[in-house]
Amino acid sequence: TERTFHPPLLDEGMLQQTLRQLTERIAIELKEKEYYGNVLTLKWRYPNKNAQTRQIQFPHRTQEAQEMERVALQLAEEYLHLEEGIQLLGISIGKLQLQ
Repeated sequence: TERTFHPPLLDEGMLQQTLRQLTERIAIELKEKEYYGNVLTLKWRYPNKNAQTRQIQFPHRTQEAQEMERVALQLAEEYLHLEEGIQLLGISIGKLQLQ
């Protein structure tokens, strides 16, 4: 699940809101399909087209939006350079299994 920004995203509040919306969308899809995920990947692209990804593995499978949001925020705070502007922001959940 991704979102593109024109102009680039520079606002921390909007970043948090977007991560919440993306993780809520993923959680709905997981619950509808009865899947649980184990690895969250955060992807972003700066206006200079430099794209990066970071991922983290949960200690257990999840389909909860709040848990995914917390981890996505943690990755964003640690690795994203918001002052450069974010043109694309995406989240995916991997290592899916039926529960």
